[in-house]
Amino acid sequence: MISSSPTPAFHVKPTFQTIPVAHHDPRRRVSIGTGERKARSTNQRWR
Repeated sequence: MISSSPTPAFHVKPTFQTIPVAHHDPRRRVSIGTGERKARSTNQRWR
């Protein structure tokens, strides 16, 4: 079960790599706003 935990975590890492790419985009403002909203929702769920 311990090995299963790190496996899903790696799948989430690639998703975060896509966020930095959005910073280079001209619509980074929209991307950041959506990212912050998603991050807050995830934080609330984690708590």
